[in-house]
Amino acid sequence: MRPACAYSPTHKAIIERTFGSVKSLFSQFLPGYTGKDLTHRGKHVAKERLWRVDQINDFLQQWIALGWQQRPHSELRNPFLPSMPPRTPNQMFAAHVASSGYVPLRLGAEDRLRLLPTAWVQVTDKGIRLNNRTYDSRALNGYRNTRSGWPGKGQRWPVRYHPHQPEKVWLEDRRSNKWAEADFVYQRLIGDAWSEHVWDQATAAHLDKGGHTRDETAIARLVRSLLEHAGRGPSRTATPQPAPVERGMHVGLAPMQDPYRGIPTPAFHNVASLPVMDIDPRQLCAPAVRLALPGSSSGTPLAGNGRSHGSASAEPS
Repeated sequence: MRPACAYSPTHKAIIERTFGSVKSLFSQFLPGYTGKDLTHRGKHVAKERLWRVDQINDFLQQWIALGWQQRPHSELRNPFLPSMPPRTPNQMFAAHVASSGYVPLRLGAEDRLRLLPTAWVQVTDKGIRLNNRTYDSRALNGYRNTRSGWPGKGQRWPVRYHPHQPEKVWLEDRRSNKWAEADFVYQRLIGDAWSEHVWDQATAAHLDKGGHTRDETAIARLVRSLLEHAGRGPSRTATPQPAPVERGMHVGLAPMQDPYRGIPTPAFHNVASLPVMDIDPRQLCAPAVRLALPGSSSGTPLAGNGRSHGSASAEPS
């Protein structure tokens, strides 16, 4: 994520142009599209069908794979053959892979840390204060009450944290390319793995009792209590409640049945691995045709042979 100035579309021209292409090539063909303002709104939009978000996402993913990736782009040309027609993203990708190869790289520990959310906080004598929790360790001794060196940040340092594993945080020192790890000071009191959601629940319960957010010890005890209660599960010794009875009719629940009864246990050691690519790479460079979206008379490009607006079939590659 790179911040841009407000009301300055030129700071992110590629993003703005991509959004414009999505609107003009995909969104406007969907029923119910209202446009970015009243001048782009259809006449009978309110009477058209509405799609769920998951359905629109399915259409979008299909359009990206079969339309956008197979649509020639004016900026995708061969610099050594300027007279060659524009290429599609799939054609350019296939050409680069054929000339340079493809080597998948695994993410290292540092790469995973850089993908975590970042908070800019100050390192005090007590450590790092983040989300109503204090983190500290000996690794922070060189960063307490010091300037980070980042422009405009003063004594605030970039700290990475994991919302689902908040037991630790990591401070990034770009001057030495090192990471300083700090632990939650009351982690031993909790004694088990927990998440930000559990901490928020314990904090809300503590505040209902008149407590304060800075009372980390009491909140940590509540976190441990919630984890222990979740680990025990519902009580197995409670006597079942009788079913309610209404006039002349007994209202009850049917006995619970095992939904997996009769299904054989799968043999996981016999499951074959999937192929790396289940499509012929030569099909990636097939000529594009038009794909009609639901509720539209026009369409978007589609890979392979087919017809477009009643025209003849595309020539095979």
